[in-house]
Amino acid sequence: MRYSQNEFAQDSALGTGSVMQEKDGLYHAFYTGFNWRKVPKEAIMHATSKDLINWTKIPGDKFFASAKYLHNDFRDPHVFYNDDYKEYWMLITTRTKNDKGVIALYTSKDLKNWADNGVFFDNDMGTTANMECPTLIKYGEYWYLTFSDQWPNRVVHYRIAKDSKGPFTKPQLDFFDSNGFYAGKLVKDSQNLYLCGWTPTKEGHSDNNKTDWAGNLVVHQIKQKENGELYPTPVEQVVENLNNNIKLKPITQTETVTASNEKYTFSAKGYEVVTFPKIQGVNKITGKITKKSKEGMFGFMFNVEEYNLASLNIAFSPKSKEVKFFNVSTDKIATAKPELTVPLDVNDNESLNFTLLIDDSVAVLYINDKVALSTRMYALQNNQWGIFSINSDVTYEDLNLSKF
Repeated sequence: MRYSQNEFAQDSALGTGSVMQEKDGLYHAFYTGFNWRKVPKEAIMHATSKDLINWTKIPGDKFFASAKYLHNDFRDPHVFYNDDYKEYWMLITTRTKNDKGVIALYTSKDLKNWADNGVFFDNDMGTTANMECPTLIKYGEYWYLTFSDQWPNRVVHYRIAKDSKGPFTKPQLDFFDSNGFYAGKLVKDSQNLYLCGWTPTKEGHSDNNKTDWAGNLVVHQIKQKENGELYPTPVEQVVENLNNNIKLKPITQTETVTASNEKYTFSAKGYEVVTFPKIQGVNKITGKITKKSKEGMFGFMFNVEEYNLASLNIAFSPKSKEVKFFNVSTDKIATAKPELTVPLDVNDNESLNFTLLIDDSVAVLYINDKVALSTRMYALQNNQWGIFSINSDVTYEDLNLSKF
């Protein structure tokens, strides 16, 4: 569906929305119409299609924020049929008159006339931030609400409830990934739950520049614990198809590193590395990491250059209980500010099982069925990569690289 060619039309730009299929087979798209020249700038709009290719816009179904909301923040409609209450629901990102981000609920019987049912969910993060791109979905016995905080963290959060109207509780770890993954929305097939979001590009496609909006689609498969909490994993069908193992042959290896059968043991004596041939195309890197103490840092390095230092580094920091992505040389990461972080608290001698998926300039690291870290690295492809340790007695085992 195209934006309007009329620069004064409400949908001279298209914003986020959702698509659903009715029982008669007709598809309905509800989306944000945005025009900075107009007041209000944002409206909820409606279009239909029989084939998901050719769309018919229905201008008469357009509506704006009711009086209780700020009319220039009214977007991201998420629409579904709520069988529990026998009506269509629409969740909308908006703000109240006291300038606080909320998710509003509108309901309908016919997908044309929508009634304002008030604030569905209040910002519970201690900020006034907008909660963008909300989704609400039932999986198993639980309902899950997701949203992305527009500031300050810009990550995808989730809440849990037994009823679609709540009350919603905040899990101990209420997000899945870093701010390298934004605007994620929950979807499911007949068996599985997925979170689909975006890893942003950077200006000029350069690692050293600022991030843009949107970018490349990244999909996490979401698994459910018995208590209803969720965690991200790689999509099973993807990892199963990346099964062509490539023999890893080190190019360089620090003398203090002991190697045997895809097992590399670092001695915690300063800066130690093992480097491998150039990364090319789509790759899956798997293995297990075991550390003996909380000292130092260790991780993966990409775009290895002179002196076995790399410009792009994913580092485990046991002392700060984080995994960090650095866009600086490996010898500077101990004092540099990371570009991305996710929390990771592990016990001494606990193994870290990981899967690292790489496609062009996007790399996503999954760790211990706990967290994911999505990153953008333009200099990753066609350059050497490696593993490293900085004063950390750590062992990498079963290190394996696979392709399609």
